[in-house]
Amino acid sequence: MSTYAGKSFMSVFNAFYYLWSSLVASYIGNNPLLKKRVKILTSPLVWSLAVSQEVFNVLNFNSEFAVVIAGLTASALLGLIYGAPIVLVLKYTLLKHRKIRHKSRVLTLSLMTLVASSCLVEVAEIAMIDSLMMASTVMLMLSTIFAMSIAGPLMMITISKRLMASLHH
Repeated sequence: MSTYAGKSFMSVFNAFYYLWSSLVASYIGNNPLLKKRVKILTSPLVWSLAVSQEVFNVLNFNSEFAVVIAGLTASALLGLIYGAPIVLVLKYTLLKHRKIRHKSRVLTLSLMTLVASSCLVEVAEIAMIDSLMMASTVMLMLSTIFAMSIAGPLMMITISKRLMASLHH
């Protein structure tokens, strides 16, 4: 990555990824059944990264802006693809037992974290503070994944309720 935000994020990502990836790859490589399942499960990841690359290409007139928006795109897609189904299952499991409360607070908190991390990326960009840029880009990507994991199911539920209501009228 040739941008400040991109380099900062990738340095943190690479440090995390290379701690465990060779062990996991070795284990998967020695298990043909698991290898097929992982390939299927990672196909949406590859697609998400391809979409975010296209977003970057379109916005490349400002590479720093493009890398942040491409990262947000990938993170949002990952939240919708991988996180939302988990949230839906948890939501209906917990609703059955009436143990879910304050869902709007969780979404509000995740959106506030998203906005705060966006602001911190800007501050780090202006002040050129490496450690802040590394922390804020990771926080931005994780908060986007989390926010979309929650917002996606809420949008789907709202839309389905409205469709069902319109069918009954």
